[in-house]
Amino acid sequence: IMAFSNIGGPTTRIDVPGATGGSYAFGINFSSELTGQYTDSGSVVHGWWQDSAATITSFDPPGSLQTLPFGINDQTFIVGRFTDGTTLGERGFLFNTRKGIFITFDGPGAVFTSLNGINTQGLICGRYDDGSGLLHGLLARVVIGPVNQVPNQAPQPRSGQRGNPAINNQE
Repeated sequence: IMAFSNIGGPTTRIDVPGATGGSYAFGINFSSELTGQYTDSGSVVHGWWQDSAATITSFDPPGSLQTLPFGINDQTFIVGRFTDGTTLGERGFLFNTRKGIFITFDGPGAVFTSLNGINTQGLICGRYDDGSGLLHGLLARVVIGPVNQVPNQAPQPRSGQRGNPAINNQE
């Protein structure tokens, strides 16, 4: 199985270096930059992104045993989920490709979190399992600069406020 693109012309197969067990494209932005996953010869799943010059870069959050990217926006922020072997199960991530910075995101009390899409304004949609088996949708936003929150802790909406917790993306 190979990833491919067809943007205003013939279909182009995307050969991700190191992919031996298949590659998949899951997200595209307005600059035709792509993100997806591939499986290597050791059956490990990694993330990849293709920039506007068609250069493919492999990536994994620190400690990742499996990386599943799903969305990319015009600032080339990539969102997805990964497994790192902790008791938290799968965790959400935001990857700032320009700075090489990963930010981990876990829903409140979550044993599973997945960030599934990100738009140009930095709004992120996803889902999480609160540990009781109940799935919740989530909406978060990227904030450039300091945010009043404890690092590596899921931001919480204030009492009486709906959604939109911030994910800090320090410049």
